[in-house]
Amino acid sequence: MTNVALLQEKEAEIKSAVEKILRDCLKTDVVFDDIVMKMEKFYFDDEVEEYLRIRVIFDGEQELLNLKTARGLNRNLRNGLEEFGMETFPVTTFVEKSEWEESYAVRKKHA
Repeated sequence: MTNVALLQEKEAEIKSAVEKILRDCLKTDVVFDDIVMKMEKFYFDDEVEEYLRIRVIFDGEQELLNLKTARGLNRNLRNGLEEFGMETFPVTTFVEKSEWEESYAVRKKHA
C-alpha cells in the first residue's frame, strides 16, 4: 500500500500517534488545535522523493513549545510512522492558530 493510501485509510490513528509523540518530545501542555498531514513530493535532479508534511496548529505562544529541547522529534515521528507501514520522512511545521486561520481565510478567498 502506498504512503498516500495508508494516510487516507488510517489518518485518525496516525494523527493520534503523531500528537502523542509531539507531547512526549516537547513536554508541553500547549493545545494542539489541529494536526494537518499531507504527502508531498520533493524533486531533486532526476529523483523524486515523498515526504509527509505535518503542520501542527497550536493555540498559544511558540515559546511554550520547547522546540530547543525537542531532541529526537523527527526520529521518533519517523519510527511512529513506520509502525503504520509508512516509510517516509516527516517534515514538521508549527503554526500559531491565529496565523493558520488568517492563511486559511486567504486561501479560501482565492479558491
